[in-house]
Amino acid sequence: MSHGRLGTVPILIVAATCVACGGSSGPSGSCRSDSGLVLCVERGEYRPGASARVEIRNASSEILYVDTCSTFAASRETLEVFGAEYRPDRRCAADATLPEILSRAFELAPGESAFDDVTIGAGSPQGFYRVLYWLLDVTGTLVSPDAATTPEFDVFPSAG
Repeated sequence: MSHGRLGTVPILIVAATCVACGGSSGPSGSCRSDSGLVLCVERGEYRPGASARVEIRNASSEILYVDTCSTFAASRETLEVFGAEYRPDRRCAADATLPEILSRAFELAPGESAFDDVTIGAGSPQGFYRVLYWLLDVTGTLVSPDAATTPEFDVFPSAG
């Protein structure tokens, strides 16, 4: 895995964001396969203000790029009201350029993994959350409006 420049390789880019759902158990805790990725959360419960550790593994035969700028934590209720949209300004500057966003991407060869720590807001309500990863092409255009998703995890005030 490397951070940084894209170079001349087959291109798929993955953009990240966080919302609510369900999954199955796997090698790094609770995992789910979706759209060429295996997405795992370290634990099933987190406290508001904690960081949810996500393993992103490339299960495809192509090089993938994970956009770390768009990751955020959202409850199921938030998604029902506002929906989920790709927004790289969640973790990068509002005026971040495509080259800036791409320079922060994790490059994953087939079989490689990266880890991302997603901070759950200190004022987040109790509920079920998940992280979504969108596939983009080399220009930063969404390949599909549907995102690959982690398994569900609970945000609960007394969680360890």
